[in-house]
Amino acid sequence: MKNIFTSLFFFISISLFSQQTEKRLALVIGNANYDKGELKNPVNDARLIASTLDSLDFDVILKENLPTRREMLIAIDEFGEKRDQYDVAFVYYAGHGIQIDNQNFLLPTKEVFEKENDVLDYSVSVQKIMRYLESKSDEVNILILDACRDNPFELNWKSTRSLKGGGLARLPAPTGSLIAFSTDSGQTAPDGKGENSIYSIVLSNELKISNISIEQVFKNVRTRVLELTNELQRPVEESKLTGGDFYMVPLNIVEIINKVKKLASTKDYYNALELITGLINNKNYKKSYAYRLRSAIYSNLNKYEKALDDINKYIELNEKNDNSYSMDGQVVTKKMLINYGYLDKGNIDFKFKFYENALESYSNVIEDNDDKFQKSNARFLRGYTFQNFAETFIDTPQYFRAKEYLELAIKDYEMLIKNETKYAAVYNNLANAYSKLKKYDLALQTIEKALEIEPNNASYLVNKANKLVLLNENGKALELYNQIIDMYPSDPTSYYNRAKFYAGIDEHNKALIDYGKAEGITKNLSLIKKIHFHRAKSYHANEDYFNVILDLNKVIDMDPNDFYAYKNRALAYLEMEKYNNAIDDFEKTLQIAPDYQSLFSILAMTYKDIKNYEKAKLNFEKAISVDPKNFDNYLFLSLLYEETGEINKAVEILNVYNTNNYGSSDGYIKLGKLYASQQDFENADRSYKSALELDPNNIEATIQLGYMLFSQFKFDEALPYFERGNEIEPNNIEANFYLAMTYMAQGKENELGEIMNKISQDEELPEMMLMYAYLNLSRAQEDNDQKNYKKSLQILKQYDKKYGFSSISSLLQFAANMAIKEFDEALLNISQAISNFGKDSYSDDALKVVNMLKLYGKSYSSLSTIDLFLHRSWLYLLRSNGNGCKDLKFAIELIESTNNDTKIKYFYYGENRDYQNLVEIAKNCK
Repeated sequence: MKNIFTSLFFFISISLFSQQTEKRLALVIGNANYDKGELKNPVNDARLIASTLDSLDFDVILKENLPTRREMLIAIDEFGEKRDQYDVAFVYYAGHGIQIDNQNFLLPTKEVFEKENDVLDYSVSVQKIMRYLESKSDEVNILILDACRDNPFELNWKSTRSLKGGGLARLPAPTGSLIAFSTDSGQTAPDGKGENSIYSIVLSNELKISNISIEQVFKNVRTRVLELTNELQRPVEESKLTGGDFYMVPLNIVEIINKVKKLASTKDYYNALELITGLINNKNYKKSYAYRLRSAIYSNLNKYEKALDDINKYIELNEKNDNSYSMDGQVVTKKMLINYGYLDKGNIDFKFKFYENALESYSNVIEDNDDKFQKSNARFLRGYTFQNFAETFIDTPQYFRAKEYLELAIKDYEMLIKNETKYAAVYNNLANAYSKLKKYDLALQTIEKALEIEPNNASYLVNKANKLVLLNENGKALELYNQIIDMYPSDPTSYYNRAKFYAGIDEHNKALIDYGKAEGITKNLSLIKKIHFHRAKSYHANEDYFNVILDLNKVIDMDPNDFYAYKNRALAYLEMEKYNNAIDDFEKTLQIAPDYQSLFSILAMTYKDIKNYEKAKLNFEKAISVDPKNFDNYLFLSLLYEETGEINKAVEILNVYNTNNYGSSDGYIKLGKLYASQQDFENADRSYKSALELDPNNIEATIQLGYMLFSQFKFDEALPYFERGNEIEPNNIEANFYLAMTYMAQGKENELGEIMNKISQDEELPEMMLMYAYLNLSRAQEDNDQKNYKKSLQILKQYDKKYGFSSISSLLQFAANMAIKEFDEALLNISQAISNFGKDSYSDDALKVVNMLKLYGKSYSSLSTIDLFLHRSWLYLLRSNGNGCKDLKFAIELIESTNNDTKIKYFYYGENRDYQNLVEIAKNCK
C-alpha cells in the first residue's frame, strides 16, 4: 500500500530511549609466581582484563600474586563489602585452580600443598566468592575462572580420582549469575606461549564489542578459542541472569534503530527482528517506538497477530505517558504519537485485508484531529481502502456495494482536492476509481492531472499506458512501457506489462526477470495473481516445472475457479511424471470448462503415461478428429501403437497424416525412425528420402538417414549425409560428431584431425571438450593406443579444472584409466562420478553432446546410479577388495527398490547381465 505523506519510521528521538546508567564493580586476581608450578601469564592476563573492564566503566580491584589464603580472603572480602553499592559485579581469576571431590579451590602462590588436607586448609574455595554473588540474584553477577591449569602438586599426592589434575569441576550458576570457565569441566587449558593466554586475549576483545549481550559475548569467545586451538580448548559457561539483556558496552540506541531500519529495508527481517527484540527486552530503555518498529517488521513477515499486538502496545504506552517532544522545531504531541499508531494499525489491517478494521483506524485519526498532515494522510488512506474494499464485492451477489464504496473513495479524494491537497497520487487513485465505474473519459482527464503535477512519474505513466491499451492503441502503450522502464526501473506494473510482451515473443528469460522485479516491488494482490499465472507460463517454457507448480498453486489459492490455472498445473505435473495429480487437474478443468476440447490430446498423453492405453488411444483419436492437421496427435498415437507392439497401426496413422498434410516432412521423418527401429532399413531409407524430397535442407532427415547407414556399418554411404548435414548447419553438434566417428571408422586421419580440431576449439559449448575427449577415447579403443587414452585423460582433467567436476567427465576418465589399468585413479574417478551423479545441469545443446557419449554401450541419459555402483563393484573385485560385494549387493537393492525392469541389461565384469544374473553372482560374493 502506498503512503505518499509519511514513512512509517518518521523520526527518531534520542529522548525516547533515555539510558539508565549502572554502577559496575570488578575483582581481578592473577596468581603466577608459585614456588612449585610457576605460571607465565596469569598476572598479564589479569592486567589485560582489568584494563578492559576499566575502559568499560568498572571500578576495578586488581590483585596480583596473592601469597596466602588470608590475603586472598581479604581481597575477596574487600570486593564483598563494596558489592551492595553496585549494580553489576564481575570477578576474574587467573592462576592455579584444582578440584577435590567436585569442589573447586583457588591456590595462593606461597602456600605449601603436599597433601589433600593442605588444599582444604590453605587454599580458597570458590564458594567464598559465590556467597557475594548469590545475595544479589536480581542483579548482574559474572564469575570467570581462567584456572584450569595442571595440578603441579599431583605427583606428591596419593593418586586418587578426586586428586587428578584434570581441571575444575562444573559449577552451577546461582540465579542472577553467569559463571564461565576457560575450558570444559575435567579438562585443562594451556598457560599460553605468548605474554597472555589465548582465552584472556579473546575475552578482552569480545568484551569490547558493542551491541551484543553478555551471553553472546561468551558464545563468541567459545567459537574463537575453539578455532584458535584447533578445538583442543573448549570454554564453557552457564547463565542464569535475570531481567533483560545485559551489555558490557552500553547500547547506542540510535545506531541500533538505524541498523534495524537498514536490515528491514533490505528485507533482512529476521535479523532486524532479533535486534529490535533485544532492545525491547532491555530493562534500561523506554520502548514505545521499538514496539512500533517491531510491529512493522512483524507485518512484513506476515505475522498479523504479533504486528497488531505490538502496535496496540505502542498506542497503550503513549496513552499512559505524556510523550511530547520537540522535533525539528515542531512539537510532536502525545496525541500525534497515538495517531501515528492508529495509522500504522490501519496499514496493518489493510495489508491483511481487514478493510473494515482499517477504515475504523483511519476514521479515528480523521475525527477530532487538528494536525492537517495526519488528517490528510488518513483521508487518503481511507479512500484507498474504500477502493480496495470495493474490489471484494465485484462478481458477488453484493456487487452493488462495490459502487457504494467506490463512491465513498471518490468522496474522500475529492475532499482532499477541495482542501487544496494537490498530490498527484490522489488524482491517480481517483482516476482508477472512475475507471472502475466505467467513466473512462473522466478517468483519462484525471490521470492527465496527476501527470501535470508529476510528468515523469512511472506509476502514473503506466496508468496512462493502461488506458491506451483499453483504447486499442497497443503500439503506443508498448512504447510507453519501454520508455518508463528506461526512466524508472522500479514500477511493478510497467515490468509486468513488458514481461508479458517478452513472453509473447518467446523471450522467456527476459520475461522472468521482469516478472520477478514486478513481484518484488508490488503488494497488489490482483497484480500478484497475474504475475504468478503468466510467470508460470514462462517457467514452463524453460522446463522449470517446480516453479510452475509453486506459482499456479498461488493462483488457485487466490481463485479456485481459474480453470486455466488447473490446466497449466496439470501440464507441469505431467512433465514431472505426477500423473494422478495431472489427471485430477484435467478433470477439474473440464468440470469448470467442459468445452475445452484441446484437452483430449493432453489427457491421452496422461493415460498413456499410466499405461491406460485404451483411454489414451480413444482420446488421441478424438484429438485428431478435432484438429486433423496437428502432427503431434498423430505422432503420439503412432508412438502409443509402437509401444503396444501394433506396428502396422503405427505406420497406418502416420500414413494418414502424410496423406492429409501433403508438403509436410514431419510424418515421413517419424515413419523413417519407426522403420529403422524395426530394422526395416529399406522402408526407412524410402521414408527419409521422401522427407528430403519435400525439404532438401531438412537437417533431421539428413542426419537420421546418415545415422541409419552408419549403424549398418555402411560408412561410405553414410559419409555424404553427415557432410551434407555439416554443410547445412556447420555448427550442428550431431553432424560434427557423427562425421568424426565416420572418419575414424574409415581411418581418414587427416579429415578426422580437422574435425576434431574444430570440435576442440568450440568455446561456446564447454561440453565440446567432453566430446573431444570421447573421440580420443574411441580412437584409443579402436587402435588400443595408450597415447590416445592419455590424451583423453589430459583433456578431461583440463575440463575439470576449467569447469569443475562433473559425473560424465569422471565416468569417461574411469573408462580410460580402466583401459590402461590405472586402477587407483579409476577408483577415484568412479567414486567422484557417484558423488556428482544427478547434480550436473546442461543446456539443451550441451545435453545433445552429453547424450551422444556412450559408456559401455549406454548413453549418459540412460545411465543410473545402479550402473555406477556396478562399475565400482567390478573394479573392487578386480582388486580383490571386499567392498566389491558391498557395492554389488547395494546395486541389487536399488534394482529391487526402484521396481526396475528385471530384464534390463547392466554392464558388469566385462559382460551385459540382467538382474537374475547379478543375483547369482552376489550369492557367491563374500
